[in-house]
Amino acid sequence: MERIESSEVERAIRESTEANQVHVIPASQSAIEALKKRKYHEGNSTTGCVVCLDEFLHGMEITRMPCHHIFHGECIVSWLHLKNECPLCRFQMPLDTTEI
Repeated sequence: MERIESSEVERAIRESTEANQVHVIPASQSAIEALKKRKYHEGNSTTGCVVCLDEFLHGMEITRMPCHHIFHGECIVSWLHLKNECPLCRFQMPLDTTEI
């Protein structure tokens, strides 16, 4: 499958939040950098990234949120630069208090 560019993901997120008049607050950079990375293995309960809707491939690196939802690294980082919540369960990541 063809990967969606991160700029396209960022644009789609921005358009979605603007259309729904949602106030966006990014997660802190330190929280984003602390996200765990691991290899995806077939048979996991999650088969694809809900941000870009592409499937995970066996052995590819994925990024796990503290709520245990997994995403492509660049997708969740783009998302968290705009919104501090998990796109699936709304788990809230720490905020950068200097930007509030």
